[in-house]
Amino acid sequence: MPARRLKRSRRRSDGPGTAEHPERGPILVAIIFLKYLKALLFAVAGLALFGFRKDPSARWLLRVAEKADGDPRLRLTARLLRDLSHSFELHFSAIVVSCLIAGVALGGEGTFLMRGYTWAPWVTIFLTGMWVPVEGWEVVRRFSLRTLVLMLVNIAIVGYLYRHRKDFHR
Repeated sequence: MPARRLKRSRRRSDGPGTAEHPERGPILVAIIFLKYLKALLFAVAGLALFGFRKDPSARWLLRVAEKADGDPRLRLTARLLRDLSHSFELHFSAIVVSCLIAGVALGGEGTFLMRGYTWAPWVTIFLTGMWVPVEGWEVVRRFSLRTLVLMLVNIAIVGYLYRHRKDFHR
């Protein structure tokens, strides 16, 4: 009797569609890597800016950050938070908070995809897809090849995850 149970459990774990994690093909691994890389970059930027926040001479850093052709997500989020504030300190804090929120969200997306949760592709599709119109507007408003490439990569990620959403079985 124990041998039968062992055979059944092997069959369950070896059968198609019953794995705990999705098959991590090279494209999914690349998406997870990009999510973690972007999370790390945003977190490091947020922490670095947080270190400058107390220094009043950091106004030059704020000007550099605003003029940088950065991620449209950061620019839009910082603008929304900045509109809620009217002083320099809150203005600068909006950029710091935007970086830290983006870092946490991107790290979460990468972790959810890596763990293979059934709902993970939907979270990433939503969080990545909601920024595509903003990136499209940025491409039209201020064309740069980098922004266009980032928008196309995000569209490809959304399309890939939508097409393979049923591969997640956790």
